[in-house]
Amino acid sequence: MRRRSWRNERAGRVSRADSRRLRAALLALALGAGVSAGAGFGETLLARAFPARAAQVRLALRGNQHAPALELAAAAGVAPGIGLASLDLAQVRAGVASHPWVRSVRVAALPPDRLLVAVEEREPVAVAPIGATRWLVDRTGTAFLPAAEAAALPLLLGAAAPDDPRLADGVAWLEALAAHGIPAPAQLALSDPDPARTPALALAADAAAPGARVLLGAGERDAKLARLARLLAADLPELRAAGEIDLRFGADVILRAPSHAASPVPPGAQRAERAERRVANSSSISNGG
Repeated sequence: MRRRSWRNERAGRVSRADSRRLRAALLALALGAGVSAGAGFGETLLARAFPARAAQVRLALRGNQHAPALELAAAAGVAPGIGLASLDLAQVRAGVASHPWVRSVRVAALPPDRLLVAVEEREPVAVAPIGATRWLVDRTGTAFLPAAEAAALPLLLGAAAPDDPRLADGVAWLEALAAHGIPAPAQLALSDPDPARTPALALAADAAAPGARVLLGAGERDAKLARLARLLAADLPELRAAGEIDLRFGADVILRAPSHAASPVPPGAQRAERAERRVANSSSISNGG
């Protein structure tokens, strides 16, 4: 019987699909080795399998609406020629967290070259003029970044420094106003030569009492704002001419003229008092000097 001879067949061209399957197999092998032999050994295998990719970090950012990507990359320590293995994730996290817009950050490394950075940004809710600078203030009462001139947010007046604890109290008043359905004021004063006159807010120009100053005083935040909400909803004619609304005296609501000067009780004052009682059940309105 004639013995069959063997010969080497000419290698055919490798298709793209075969190339992808080969790369996937190498990746799976490297990952498997990393699980069994340790993360460090797995990263070494991946770097050897994909040397071009391992030589340069690919950064993926999530959640940044205000913080520029280039600034976050610089804060993370990612620069041309930096490999993933050379990054300390704790330092990356600390660097990104130091950016003014960043409230919190999560970091994950996906060898051989992917660095995932997810940030939660601060939400500005007010502007605080402090010295010569207007600062954005977030929901925690932190003044975190100089504000643009066009920032259309309520002003918190009277803070002495970006870490002034009165900013947090001011933000708490703004949140309570929103909870009672009262539109954000134009201004909220946190300090005054007479401490009894703070906090005080200035109503917006389109409010039922346009531009009126509302003296809130300390304590009973929800009760006072509930009375203010009922008063504004009643849309009484006397409110249009009021320069000041004083809520510091329990159930009484005192309306003052813009000049704070004493003035006679207008003809409709008694009707206004009765109308407010019907709305609030426990509040009264008087015109005081």
